[in-house]
Amino acid sequence: MTDKLLSICIPTYNRSECLRECLDSVLISIGGHERDIEIVISDNASPDNTRDIVRAFQETHPWIRYHRNEQNIGGARNFRQVATLAQGENIWIFSDDDKMEANAVVRVLDNIRAGYGLTICNYSTWDKQFTVQLKKRGLFGDQDQSFEDMNELMKRFGLHLGYISSVVVKKALFLKLPNTEYEPFIEYGFPHVYSIYAGMAHEECRAMFIAAPIVRNRSGNSGNYDWYKYFVAGSSLIFNALLLKGYSSSAVRSAKHQVLRDCVIPRMFNTRLPGNSEENKKIKKLLFQYYKNNWLFWVVCVPLFFTPDFSLRYLKRIAVMTHALLIRMDAKKK
Repeated sequence: MTDKLLSICIPTYNRSECLRECLDSVLISIGGHERDIEIVISDNASPDNTRDIVRAFQETHPWIRYHRNEQNIGGARNFRQVATLAQGENIWIFSDDDKMEANAVVRVLDNIRAGYGLTICNYSTWDKQFTVQLKKRGLFGDQDQSFEDMNELMKRFGLHLGYISSVVVKKALFLKLPNTEYEPFIEYGFPHVYSIYAGMAHEECRAMFIAAPIVRNRSGNSGNYDWYKYFVAGSSLIFNALLLKGYSSSAVRSAKHQVLRDCVIPRMFNTRLPGNSEENKKIKKLLFQYYKNNWLFWVVCVPLFFTPDFSLRYLKRIAVMTHALLIRMDAKKK
C-alpha cells in the first residue's frame, strides 16, 4: 500500500481509441494532484493496440501502471482484479470509454479528505461520439447530499450504483466481500453493486452524492448481454441477498421498485418485446416472478404486454410525465 489517496482503476478490453480519450480526460482532471493519485489499467487480453496506447502515455506519465491478463477473465472479474491491483486508499473504477470533467478529481479528493468512504458522482449522458448531450443529469437532484444510514443510501440509489464510473469507494470497503461471495453474482452482471452495499454494512456509513455532473457517460457502446437477466433477475437477487447483510426490507423493496421504475419500464417502452415468441414468454415470466407484488408492475407493465405498437407513441408521452412525477413523489417521501 502506498500513501496515495486515490487509485483511478481502468479495466479495459479492445477499446484502444476510447481508452486514449478516457486517459486524456483523466490526466487533465488529475493535473496538479499527481502526488495523491495513481492510474492503474487492467487490460483484459485486448487483441487491439491497447498495450501500445498505454505505453505512449507512460512515456510522459511513467507513474501509470499497466497490467495485462493472459486471457480474458470477463468484465466483472476484471473490475475486482483492477481493484486488487490498486495501491491507494480509495478506488475509482472508471470505464475505459467514459470521460471525466476537468474538476472531477478535485471534487472527489475533497470528499475523501472529509472522511467519506463512498462518493456517488452525478454524470451526463452523451452519444457515442461525445458530440451530442442526451441527458444533462443521470441521477436526479441538484443539491449535494450526505448519507449516514445505509438503508437511506440504498433507497436513494438502488441499482444506480451499477454505473461504476460514478462510484468512488474505499478499497478496503469494496474488497470486504470475499471473492467466494462475489463470484455467484457475476453471471447477473452487477456483483460490484453487491460488493459496495455489503461493504457499507460492515462499517459506519458515510457517503456523499455530488449533484453536479462530473463524469461524461458514453452511451450506445455496450451490449451482447441478457438485459432482462441482469436488470430484473440479477438486481432482485442482489437486493434480496443484502437482507442477510442487515439491510431493511423497506430499503430492499424501494431499491427493487426503483429498478422497475427507472430501468425496466423505460426499456419496455423503447424496446418492444419480440411478438409472441418464446423469448417474449420468458421475459414476461421473469417480470411476473420478481415483480408480481409491485403495484407498478400491474398498472404499467401488464397493460404494456397487450398494447399495440401504434398506441405506444401516445403512451410514451404519458409515461415520461408519470415517471417524472413518481420520482418527485419518492424524493419528497425521503
